[in-house]
Amino acid sequence: MNASQLAASAAFGDAPISDLRIEFVPLHVSLNGSKKKNQPKEDRGKMMNRKLFVVVLALAFLTALPAARASEDTKLTFSRSVQIPGRVLAAGTYWFIVENPGSKVVRIFSEDRSTLYATILTASAENQERADQTSITFAGQGAMHPQAIVTWFYPGRTIGHQFVYPKQQEKEFAKNQQQTVVAGD
Repeated sequence: MNASQLAASAAFGDAPISDLRIEFVPLHVSLNGSKKKNQPKEDRGKMMNRKLFVVVLALAFLTALPAARASEDTKLTFSRSVQIPGRVLAAGTYWFIVENPGSKVVRIFSEDRSTLYATILTASAENQERADQTSITFAGQGAMHPQAIVTWFYPGRTIGHQFVYPKQQEKEFAKNQQQTVVAGD
């Protein structure tokens, strides 16, 4: 007997490990609740009400789940180059994607979503009016530089994404003219 067999033998009595059998015993669960003959009708009624409440609550949660997880995927087309923190996007079509509702991380992909151009940490921005379409605020930087995206609001939302630039650049944007564009305008 080697050391491992000896340890197993000590743990399981004198029977060698090869004699050890493991059995699978299925567990049966009754969903209709077991009715005991001694259980008063009032208790059974309360139990049924609880079960009904749990089912209704679960259905309400499952119904609300798609709305809570609604994505903010937005396909945007720019006729000119635009600046985002850390890079300039050439004129073209891009997907702006927020992975999780309420997240401050925006990922920018190519039109076919095969190329990730940027992953940007944003701050919350608030808009007093709810727009029916996507709205983007640009900051002008003069004729020689592309306009910078300052904020992006998903349709129907008053809380959007403020793109975070280095402090010096943000100060310059604050001095420059800003223009909000609503998709479709």
